[in-house]
Amino acid sequence: MIEQTTISIAALIATIITVWALLKIKKHGLAYISCRKNHMAHGCCHDLRIDETSTYSEEELSLYSIGNLHVGKFGGTLNTLGTGIDAAERTCMLQQDFGIDNRDRAIKKLKWLSTAPSQLTFHFAYEAYLKGKEGENWLRNSKELADSKELCDECIMQMKKLKRQYKEIMNAGIADSEYELGLLGVIAWDAGQLNFISRACMEQGYINEDECMICLDAAYKMSHEAFSNWKDFAHSYALGFALYGDATCIAYMAEQLLNAKQSPWSYIKWE
Repeated sequence: MIEQTTISIAALIATIITVWALLKIKKHGLAYISCRKNHMAHGCCHDLRIDETSTYSEEELSLYSIGNLHVGKFGGTLNTLGTGIDAAERTCMLQQDFGIDNRDRAIKKLKWLSTAPSQLTFHFAYEAYLKGKEGENWLRNSKELADSKELCDECIMQMKKLKRQYKEIMNAGIADSEYELGLLGVIAWDAGQLNFISRACMEQGYINEDECMICLDAAYKMSHEAFSNWKDFAHSYALGFALYGDATCIAYMAEQLLNAKQSPWSYIKWE
């Protein structure tokens, strides 16, 4: 009886998954399934890719490569203005990961990222984290957050993520102490996303090159006002990633980008 019930439940789950997949195929096309498979495979085991024919100067690449932790994670090319990500996967990635499927949504997302929203949230979340058990109450009673329940809830969620991920972040070598976490912040995560998403949206035709360059300039300025070297920038970038996923994997990718001779981060001066 138990065996029969188990088989029935397994069959039901299989049916639900099949229906879900068919609905996704109907909505997004057959490229959806292969895209999600490839997306899930992206991680720290990727070989770094460059375009051997690229003729961009180091000055240009210093601007373009701010978002390279995203580019590397998705298997794109590290030394080009475009991300080099397959068109079908790029479409899927923008829709599923960033909620972008048209120009209006692209513009809205990029404007939001230009305000460094994750760093704002992290600032409050980090202060709350340091207060231990009183952290959540401190956030709920904060005068600065009183006018926005949504922002307050986001800060609480970020604080909880920081608590869950703290040990893994330390073990991955992203930071050495609570103090260093606060110094790093996640502004590089905001800048990296702004850079990467604007380039992907340009490739997608949602924004033009001039609009993309405005975003790249903003991401560059955001990064260089906060950091004085690629290493600190990379660790802040990885910290932002680590709060949403595998800290060990993304720290490994960051180290690859910092040390591999083909990576712009390893040979371009931070100025």
